Amino acid sequence: MNTKCRWNMDRTLSSCNALRDHTDKTSSHKKGLSYLVVVNAETLKQTTYGVVYKNTAADRGLMLNYCPWCGADISPRGQEQC
Repeated sequence: MNTKCRWNMDRTLSSCNALRDHTDKTSSHKKGLSYLVVVNAETLKQTTYGVVYKNTAADRGLMLNYCPWCGADISPRGQEQC
């Protein structure tokens, strides 16, 4: 597994073990950490856009620029990846 978070050449996010363990993979509608996934309507390709933190389920969420565990840059890579 990864020791630090990094963006791959195909613009997918590979998370470190700690971030992967603390991220809710089921839904972004809950509180806590979750991946923000964007789907291209033409190709139906799913792309991880970033990591969002919500204090409560009703919050809009806060996009993380750095991983809180490994400190790697995980800021969004722009609209061209969608």
